[in-house]
Amino acid sequence: MSPFASNALETLIDKLHDLLSDRQRRTQAFLIRFNAALRERLLPAPEHPHNGDECLYPNRIGNFSKGLPHDDTGEVDSEAYETLIHALTTGDPADFEKIPLGAIANSLTLKRDLHLI
Repeated sequence: MSPFASNALETLIDKLHDLLSDRQRRTQAFLIRFNAALRERLLPAPEHPHNGDECLYPNRIGNFSKGLPHDDTGEVDSEAYETLIHALTTGDPADFEKIPLGAIANSLTLKRDLHLI
């Protein structure tokens, strides 16, 4: 066998070895990620305790209300907040569509949709 043929064969063997090594490495990486995801999925959902602010402050100060209408003092509109809570409870997309938006959120929605005109 000529030295050239030997070098070509060695190169081919090296490439096949790299290919197998690459495939094995990718398979091993996939199995690591899959097993990690499976272990994570089997864990119970963590408790999510609340701090009681919704009951403590009937005007909803301190609660998340970004994007909802607010009055001149900065307090959230109670009806809008209740609509948000209802939508979160039901998970129904139609209920989310009923949530009134504050002035800034409305203008952002308008700007976002202007390209459709």
